[in-house]
Amino acid sequence: MARTFASSPSRIHSRSSCPGSIEKQSRLGILPSQCSTCCKKKAGLAGASFWPGSAAWAAFEFHVPKLLEMGDVPVKEGDDKLISYIPGMELRSQDIPLFMHDGEFQKVREEQSLHLSKRITRDSWFLINSVHDMELRVFEAMREGFGAKFVPVGPLFPLKGEAINSTGLKESSVLYVLFGSISFMTVKQFEEITLGLEASKVPFLWVI
Repeated sequence: MARTFASSPSRIHSRSSCPGSIEKQSRLGILPSQCSTCCKKKAGLAGASFWPGSAAWAAFEFHVPKLLEMGDVPVKEGDDKLISYIPGMELRSQDIPLFMHDGEFQKVREEQSLHLSKRITRDSWFLINSVHDMELRVFEAMREGFGAKFVPVGPLFPLKGEAINSTGLKESSVLYVLFGSISFMTVKQFEEITLGLEASKVPFLWVI
């Protein structure tokens, strides 16, 4: 159920208690930006959702209904099949986060995922905290399905005073390494990757 706070945190409006027209909302001291999706739709206003995670995770969440339909979620013990029907990305069953594995994937989490998947189709824009060139395949694949509404607006973090090019490094000269929010590796594997990066003598940014 979508909820939105009005001018006071104690006043909450939801789909079941929609305050009505813009005129009525004004009398109640509610701004249109504070109104739930149903109110915006009635008023003919365009809506946008902000996604703080990666484009790949947004694409994954959108395809949860398909994953459920195909029986790939919740992940059963021992499953390690290749999942290739999500546009722009491939993953194995064991790459799916543990909370979507058998015994952990509760009904409430399923409903949350289904709700998120609907937001992409319902809203006018879906703003992603990511960079187009870093997730090129996913952005291109999602735009084929949804057009220009799937928009990269990141990275959204404050920069210090220095210029972005202050290091003097050329474009595409730094290796970006990221294994995701949930990843597993042994100490030995971690050390091998570290030594490999050092031996390459290529500048790198490793997000851990």
